[in-house]
Order: sequence, then structure tokens, then C-alpha cells
Amino acid sequence: MASPIRVPLAGNRFGSLVVLRTARVKYGKHKRYECQCDCGRKVIVQGNHLRSGNTKSCGCKPRGVKNGTKAGKAVAPVAAVRRTPSGVGNRQRA
Repeated sequence: MASPIRVPLAGNRFGSLVVLRTARVKYGKHKRYECQCDCGRKVIVQGNHLRSGNTKSCGCKPRGVKNGTKAGKAVAPVAAVRRTPSGVGNRQRA
């Protein structure tokens, strides 16, 4: 079986990260890359996480943030619903 073709990632953009070069970190089986985020921070990321889309920033942007709005944010607060044991229904206690 032939080994997979390795494509250099330097110069590519993945979300907010731009790959600068291969990192000189020697642990695990996945190659790691030094990347620079749009915020200016440098991070080392596994190549498979970049290619799969699991890592898109250095962590400066919380999950769900897109164009300044938070995805899935409720417009009005939702009241908590408490379940009652079966057969009790909505009876009032004296």
C-alpha cells in the first residue's frame, strides 16, 4: 500500500489561521504547523485538525461567533420547565 501524498500547508489559510511553517515539535503521529491567527497570536496546530476544519482560530473567537453575532442566541430568556412525576399533573398543593 502506498503512503499518502503529503501536501505542504505553508501559506494556506484555514479560517482565521495562516500556516507559517512546519513546527519543530516531535510528539504524536500527526505533523504540526506553526500558524498565525488574524488577532496576531501564533499557535501550533495539528495538520489533521486544520484540514478537517476542527481548528479555525487560536481560541480568540468563542464558538458560534460569526460576523459579530452569536449563533443560536435566544431573543428572549427561556423559562425553565420542571417535569412533574407521572400522574401528578398540574395539581395545586394546599
